[in-house]
Amino acid sequence: MTRVKRPLRSLRIPLAALAVSVAALAAPAAGQANVTVFGSDLSKPANLVEDHGADAAFWNLAIDGDPGRAVVPADGQITVASVKGTVLADPTGRAKPDPQFHFQVLHPIGGGSVRVDLSSGAFRVPVGGNPQAVSSFRPVNLCVHRGDYVDFNDIGGFEWRWGAYGGMPFQVFSRTPASTTAFYTSSNGTNAGSQFGNTPHQGEELLMQTTLATGPDATDICPGGYAQHVFTGLRVEPAGQVAKLRTKTRLARIKTLCPGPSYGGCKGVLSADATFGNTNVYVGAASFNIRAGYPAGIDIKVTPAALKLAQKARSLAVNVNVQSHDDPAHDSRAKPGIPMQSRVTTANIRIQPDRLTTAKRKKKHH
Repeated sequence: MTRVKRPLRSLRIPLAALAVSVAALAAPAAGQANVTVFGSDLSKPANLVEDHGADAAFWNLAIDGDPGRAVVPADGQITVASVKGTVLADPTGRAKPDPQFHFQVLHPIGGGSVRVDLSSGAFRVPVGGNPQAVSSFRPVNLCVHRGDYVDFNDIGGFEWRWGAYGGMPFQVFSRTPASTTAFYTSSNGTNAGSQFGNTPHQGEELLMQTTLATGPDATDICPGGYAQHVFTGLRVEPAGQVAKLRTKTRLARIKTLCPGPSYGGCKGVLSADATFGNTNVYVGAASFNIRAGYPAGIDIKVTPAALKLAQKARSLAVNVNVQSHDDPAHDSRAKPGIPMQSRVTTANIRIQPDRLTTAKRKKKHH
């Protein structure tokens, strides 16, 4: 039986711009991880068999009278699908079936008909054993849109029928009065791109539960997903670096790196402070705009007070605080609607002046 499945640089910005940058960073961080489970709750017994010789597609139309539980609630990616039940084993042992099935994304096209937009790779439920066993599967890049259905698409198995069954006996359904399962069968007629209607099976529930991931939990191949581009913030690298403080200009350059997966680069504000004795001293700050995947030195203008402390101590331990965000609006990799993500990172470095005070130089000379 032939199956055709679709496989699934740094810019110094004037300090006057700091207020604008800080205001932007005050906005809420990007949406948090969002995972939703829909479909059957798998609490009912697998006590109903469907057996068909040709390819067959099943999907829930309503669960316990609620059609909302049967449809995809948002754009995203199906990451896990769990099925309760098994293929019944031939008690004689003569039939040795291949219990193969696929998960498919069905998009409604009107009039009760659907189109197969995507099909997963092949999976298999157990043959025999505990008929109430729950098996979980992880399809790859199974993207969905709000309002779609996810079906259970078996290969029929006419060649593995036994007893009174017309094909492999899939016992992955439950008799329940308030649920309705849609059914369609056709030899080689449920492949990607196929369109078909359905025959409702009233009083039947497909025991399949699906997990929908969105945003940072969904691949960027799927609508709204950006798992490969979760923003981790501008990094101060190397860790523990010693930044040279040019006394004449009061500039200290801090080495940083914008991670490559970041959408559009890293933008924000880097600030530094130091603790001297029991006093916290503001050292300086600067805005930055750094291309994704590139290292860059950020020059901060050190305050006169911090300069004197650094000269007095010869080297000043500094706490660096970086408030940064990405820029998906200016990255062709980001699909429309991808939110801006922000992150705060910190580091400890040292600032070392290129010149000491006259008193220090004399003391050092003697």
